[in-house]
Amino acid sequence: MGGKDRNGGMTDAAAKGFGAGCGAVFGVIFAYLLIAIGVIVVIVLLVRTGQHGLVKAREEARRAVAATSTTTSTLAGLPPAPIIPATSSTTTTTIPVQPAHPVHHGMVVRIVDGDTLMIKIGDKVERVRIRDFDAPEKGDPGFDEATNALSKKFPGGCRVIVTEYARDVYGRLVATVERE
Repeated sequence: MGGKDRNGGMTDAAAKGFGAGCGAVFGVIFAYLLIAIGVIVVIVLLVRTGQHGLVKAREEARRAVAATSTTTSTLAGLPPAPIIPATSSTTTTTIPVQPAHPVHHGMVVRIVDGDTLMIKIGDKVERVRIRDFDAPEKGDPGFDEATNALSKKFPGGCRVIVTEYARDVYGRLVATVERE
């Protein structure tokens, strides 16, 4: 009757087979659970040991620095430099920084063409070529329009800021120019 008795229940042989099957499944699950717990325990121990090792290494380094600072010999008769302990407060030191490109203040003397001006910077009049700008040369179409446009933007006598980048092959100062 396929493992069932007359009342519809399991026979003893069928119950033993079912129990053996369940036991095997539960045994495998239990084994995996034990392995997982073992792995977790090992990880926790490694982490704790690692942290302990780091703390111990820091303490040893501090002791070594302290021992070195008390036994430093003098160099050429000079006393050892004092060791200043670290504090929790910070000190801000301002270091002057030179601009990447020199900046000058000047006055427009005259317009040469559509991309070049004569600018008085200090006691010297510099021929300044506007950087990254190309206007038509004398004799080319659009020369007069470009020169007039630059004259309107920078009329003679206006104060300007000149940011210097280089000198070109003609000795002109290559720079950006803006009104003050």
